Amino acid sequence: MNNLHNHQQQENHKINGGSHKSTIPHEVNNPFKLHQFSLASGASIVENFLSSNRLPAFLATGFFQVPIRELDKEKTAFYTGSRLIRFTKMPQGFKNSFAIFQRAMQLILKDLLGACCVVYIDDILICGESIEEHNFNLTKVIARIKKYRLEENIEKRIERTESIKFLGYEISYNTVKPSLERAHGIIECKSPESRKDIQRFIGMINYDRQFVQGLSNYLKSLYRLQSKDVKFMWTEIEENILWRLKLNRNKD
Repeated sequence: MNNLHNHQQQENHKINGGSHKSTIPHEVNNPFKLHQFSLASGASIVENFLSSNRLPAFLATGFFQVPIRELDKEKTAFYTGSRLIRFTKMPQGFKNSFAIFQRAMQLILKDLLGACCVVYIDDILICGESIEEHNFNLTKVIARIKKYRLEENIEKRIERTESIKFLGYEISYNTVKPSLERAHGIIECKSPESRKDIQRFIGMINYDRQFVQGLSNYLKSLYRLQSKDVKFMWTEIEENILWRLKLNRNKD
C-alpha cells in the first residue's frame, strides 16, 4: 500500500495499556457490518495462570500480515489527494480487524492454546513450569507462527522473566494480580455523580471480580442506583462501599 496522507486517524486502545493507531479513514469502515465475534476478557484469558507455577514469556506478532482477497481489495479503496489508495493486507482501524486477527490466531495456535500459551489479538503469552519447558514451548509457538508466515515483533519479545504485564495483569511465578496502573485507576476514582459514573466504576471493578471476595454483595447497592426507576442519591452507605472496594484494591 502507498503512503497515506490527509486522512483522519483513530486509536483502538489495548487492555495492556498500548494502542493500535488506525490507518484507515472512516468512509472505508462505514459500509461494513460489524462481525459478531466476542473477544474474551483479560480475566478469562489469564485464568489458566491463577493456580499454576509457570514462567511467563511474551511474543507480539502484528497487523498488516493477513492478506486481503483480490476481489475484496477494491472495498478498501479511498482517495487521498489525487491518488487512489487500496490495501493489500488487513489494516489497523478496520472495524473487523480485531475479530479477524483473533480468529486467525486461534486457528493457528488451536492445539497450543491453554496448553502452553494464550493469545489476545496480536499478543501471545507463553508459559512453562520449568526453564526447559518454558524454552520448549517458546520454540513451538515461534515455529507455528513461522509456519503460517507471520512475522514476530522481535523488539517486544520478553522471555524467562520473573514478572510480566499482560492485559492489565502482572503475571509472575505462581501469582496473577491486577497491574498497579489499573489498581490506581480504581483507588483514585472519584465518588460517582451520575448513573454513567456508577456504570464506569462497576465495569472497572468487575474486571477484577475474581480478586475481590464478596464483590456481588458490595455492588448490590450500586446496581440499584443504575435503575432509572430509582432517584440517584449517593449517600454515606454507597461512599462506605466505595471506600471498602478501594481499600481492597490498595492491598495489592
